[in-house]
Amino acid sequence: MIQEIPYKYDPAYKKDKKPEMSDYLLHYEYNKVMLLKEKEGYRIPAFQDLLFEEDFREKGYYLFSIGDRGYYLIDDMKVPEFGGFVLNGMQIFREMEPGYQAFAGITGSQIYRWRESRRFCGCCGGKMEPGTTERSMVCSSCGHTEYPKICPAVIVAIRKGDKPVSYTTSDAADERSSVDLGGRRIIKKKKKKNINIATNQHCERQVRSQ
Repeated sequence: MIQEIPYKYDPAYKKDKKPEMSDYLLHYEYNKVMLLKEKEGYRIPAFQDLLFEEDFREKGYYLFSIGDRGYYLIDDMKVPEFGGFVLNGMQIFREMEPGYQAFAGITGSQIYRWRESRRFCGCCGGKMEPGTTERSMVCSSCGHTEYPKICPAVIVAIRKGDKPVSYTTSDAADERSSVDLGGRRIIKKKKKKNINIATNQHCERQVRSQ
């Protein structure tokens, strides 16, 4: 599983934690993430990789740490035209190595989407600002406070030794990608197939009667 990482993951809110040059920078634009292209693939850039453009450390919003490296969200920036920086779809994290970097990219995107969806207050319409004492978004007008939603889930995988037993290929995804067999898509296909069989039988009876 993607959350099985070799380093300690620390999600605690640390308002005063300042980024180091070796810490990682996460920049998202809707459903895309900025990555640094290299010969062997893509990686999450560090602050030191962008020094030729700007020192973004003052703009960093602390997200979490994995091992001894911090991860920071940068909203106010443009993707550099040079240096190998590109915007990739979030699906790239399905195959990114090492796995803990994929985990970081996905986790960071969840906090990014939460902040983007809380820019304005649901009570009075006022502008929301990041909380100063905890990870929250606070309305600058009425003080209404929103926190990240925690949605625990349990995923069951059926395995035989080291190989999964039940999985299917998503119709909407790349044919090389597989997803756990949830049942809904399969049931839908079976229903459609049964309807076709019943329709064919009904048509055959009508032809015979004529």
